[in-house]
Amino acid sequence: MARKKSAAKENTPAPAAKKANEPNKNADKKVKPAKQDKKRKIEEVAPEEETTEQSQEEANEEETPKPVENGKKKKVEKKAEETTAPEVSEKKEDDIIVVADFVKGTEKELTDALKKQHDVQVISIEKVSVGKYHLTLVSTKKSKKLVNSHVVRIGGSDIILSKQNTYKSGLVVTNISITVTEDILNACFKEIGSIKKMTLKTSGATKVAYVTFTKELKDDALEYNGALIEDRNIKVRFMSDEDKRVVFSSVSKDVTVETLTPYLKEIGTVDFVGLVDVDRTSNTFVVQFSEYHDVMEATEYNGADIHGRACVVTMNGEPIKKVASTKAPENKDTDKNDGKNKKHKK
Repeated sequence: MARKKSAAKENTPAPAAKKANEPNKNADKKVKPAKQDKKRKIEEVAPEEETTEQSQEEANEEETPKPVENGKKKKVEKKAEETTAPEVSEKKEDDIIVVADFVKGTEKELTDALKKQHDVQVISIEKVSVGKYHLTLVSTKKSKKLVNSHVVRIGGSDIILSKQNTYKSGLVVTNISITVTEDILNACFKEIGSIKKMTLKTSGATKVAYVTFTKELKDDALEYNGALIEDRNIKVRFMSDEDKRVVFSSVSKDVTVETLTPYLKEIGTVDFVGLVDVDRTSNTFVVQFSEYHDVMEATEYNGADIHGRACVVTMNGEPIKKVASTKAPENKDTDKNDGKNKKHKK
């Protein structure tokens, strides 16, 4: 029956034609559902758009911080690089200096004094022997000026400063057997290069030699370090500024830098003299010569009488075993008694 009715409706166009001239009452009904359908479609689409917008916002929120974080990270890394760069360059330019005979203070007192009195920052400090330290300073105009001044007064004493330079045209040979002669050493080291001058002195229970060459040596010259000569393994290193220094201690209280310097100039050219220690009965001086072999010459004055008191001369922190009789450096301005005077007076 349902099929017949539907078929009848399909086959009967009369009602549609009959209502053709009449107002279409179902027009609104047809439109309304269309609007409703559209509205529904809009409503159905709207949540998707909101969801899309939310997801985009969430995605943006998640994605947006990443560039910011990356940017911050890049900025931090860049800042770190900018901060690190000067430190590396400073470390490369840091001056390694030697502080000689700072005998009446501690490492902390020394570093504090350099900072407070001279505005120089100490990076590291190493004690190498009694009263002698190796320092690493931050490289600044003030630290360079301080090092170039050589003598710095701290706590009533002179501190000797200089760069830790090495010179490949000369060797310092220590721990030499007491029986070794210059001829034996010359035969050993002439294989390294042409020897300009050699000086051999007794130092404590062993000997020390300064050997200078006509040309700079290669690093393989240090392969002789530890070589066995006679009954001892010798120690070999390149020369440094420290090797130009001697210490005059137990010097009379009335001797000053000004009064000692003329005597020292009779030995050789003097770079500087510093009064490094003052006690109740004597003074101690550090002297740096221009030539290494002048140091050996200066050791001959160990035990010499200067202004009524026998001095003690040390080299490289070691006492000189050989003691001169009463010979002291001669001053051309003083009377020499035809060259036989061995005791200097005021």
